[in-house]
Amino acid sequence: SVRKEVEVEGLSEKLLPLVGASKFALLLHNVLSAEECSELVRRAKGENFQEIVVKGGKNGALQTNVASCDRCLVNDAELAAELFGRVSYALQSLGLEEKLHHASGNAIMKATGLSSSLHFLKFRPGDFFAPYRDSQYKRGQEASYVTLQVYLNSGYRGGKTSFNGSSSGKHF
Repeated sequence: SVRKEVEVEGLSEKLLPLVGASKFALLLHNVLSAEECSELVRRAKGENFQEIVVKGGKNGALQTNVASCDRCLVNDAELAAELFGRVSYALQSLGLEEKLHHASGNAIMKATGLSSSLHFLKFRPGDFFAPYRDSQYKRGQEASYVTLQVYLNSGYRGGKTSFNGSSSGKHF
């Protein structure tokens, strides 16, 4: 299928007091075609979704107020590489590719890709994911510094994504 040109919506200006000058937030439209999104939704539906479990706090107890939704994990290095390539390419036109590649704030460290462990979330009416901060994933000399969320569906009502500290959310 033919993909539309990627459109970039900057959110940093609206969120600058929240994200800080060295960080940025963007909404990229059309990174995947409608057909690609549908295929990923079909693929996820074939996986084993389980209720999300969030542990934390002082004693590592189950935290039921953090999230209520289902999640499946799909390990796909090829898909992760394709998504990283498309996002990097889209950011080149804005001069933000270097900011992505050096999101750690360390000029020596450089982003090399996405984790091949992709998390698919499924929400039903009443489900939620409360505000939280992504934890850093570390593996050997690798560490995560960027969060990438991909919205695969459309044609639904309700739901929004908000950045911590922001009273307004973006409906997708």
